[in-house]
Amino acid sequence: MILSQGAHGVDLFFVISGFCLSYPTLAAHRKACDVRFQLDRFFAKRLVRIVPPYYAALLSCILAVWIFKASHMHVPLGLDPNQSWADVLFQALFWDHGAHLATPSFWTLFVEFRWYALFPLLLTLWLRAPRAYGLLLFAVVVAYHWTRARSIDLGVLPAFMLGIVAADFHIIEHPIRKYAPILTAAAFDIALLLEPFSSTPLPDGSEKYGFYTPANIGWHFTCFFFMLSAGAWAPLRSLLAWRPLAFIGGASYSIYLLQQPIVSFFDENLVGALGALPASALGCAASVLGGIVFWFAIERPFCHGHPIYARLIPMLRDKIGSLLEIAGIPRGFRL
Repeated sequence: MILSQGAHGVDLFFVISGFCLSYPTLAAHRKACDVRFQLDRFFAKRLVRIVPPYYAALLSCILAVWIFKASHMHVPLGLDPNQSWADVLFQALFWDHGAHLATPSFWTLFVEFRWYALFPLLLTLWLRAPRAYGLLLFAVVVAYHWTRARSIDLGVLPAFMLGIVAADFHIIEHPIRKYAPILTAAAFDIALLLEPFSSTPLPDGSEKYGFYTPANIGWHFTCFFFMLSAGAWAPLRSLLAWRPLAFIGGASYSIYLLQQPIVSFFDENLVGALGALPASALGCAASVLGGIVFWFAIERPFCHGHPIYARLIPMLRDKIGSLLEIAGIPRGFRL
């Protein structure tokens, strides 16, 4: 069950996302103190990196469902067998309201995509008014738990915001990093205490309670302090720099896109023969292998340094810049 849920890996994913998006700009700002944030370049890079692999994964899920049905086989729970053309269109447009997702894990991509529009504002607020940023973080937690603004976007937004803070703390070598391993353990204990009381809203309006919900603020801080530990604690830094692990991290987006259907297939078909834990472990291994193959075949051309990536960015940047100007938004601004 733990391997099939993996929800707190999502918490870490959101923290890492905020960290990676903000780190280059924050590092340049701390070094030069006069950096221009290019909105057109930022949005172009995000579109090239996220959309093509996602579209390929979406089509793969639809094709897999068709193969299962044509073979008169049971469709794994990690795939939705009732995809309509409207559902596919909504997912292609990153419109998740009312859409049936091809695989449940796609929900994080829609949330992440909405955060891209918010990211420049969050980054600017952190640099210009850190106390206001902290107040906003607190307000988000309050709004999620105790107001009608409650939504999954607000529930997991603190993890993304903490990722931005972690990136800056790493750059400036904040003193709190010395205590990060201890604070990680303390936040972990708090997360476990909060786990039975945590819940997230589901698309049908109901609530999912208990363990493995991604809106537990305790887990967000656990992942935040873990990120600080990774930069300040030599043993952990060495472990994470291990080449096989670093390679898997590079292919993590592709692995994530495919993991839920693959793991659910192994869980549903091999538990009786192997047992729950071996079946889940084998499913995880298969999802990693499948994700690596997907990365080589599909995602790699859209990564930084590849000629296709280099050609697409200027073209998209020009189009996005024109749209920003039509909307009265500058192509960039000084931090």
